[in-house]
Amino acid sequence: MINLKKFNPDYRDKILTIFILTVILISGCVQQDRSQTNSNLISTPSISNLQTLITIKNFTFNPSSITIKAGETVTWTNKDSAPHAITATGIFNSKILNKGESFNYTFNEIGIFNYTCTIHPQMKGTIIVN
Repeated sequence: MINLKKFNPDYRDKILTIFILTVILISGCVQQDRSQTNSNLISTPSISNLQTLITIKNFTFNPSSITIKAGETVTWTNKDSAPHAITATGIFNSKILNKGESFNYTFNEIGIFNYTCTIHPQMKGTIIVN
């Protein structure tokens, strides 16, 4: 420990001021680093928020086959000018999707799910859930 009593009072005040400013500066840097770490934690998606996107364009599902984990959500978005409706018999049925509209389904069970467009039955896709 430094004995400040043996220093000139003006010099002692300068040392104290520098010390206090250094502590404040270090404290501010630590606080800023913690806030950046917390904001990174907040923006990290959890497994339950995973989403897979399928585009409907040129009368095809793209990709036509995907593998996901149980609990993931699949979103189909119609990019065609023609309407489409997605169905997996006994599992889900979307409404008719016009251009720009989407349909979501969360797959909570493991299995292989084949689906089609009810309006255009030649359009087929597969979801494999692990």
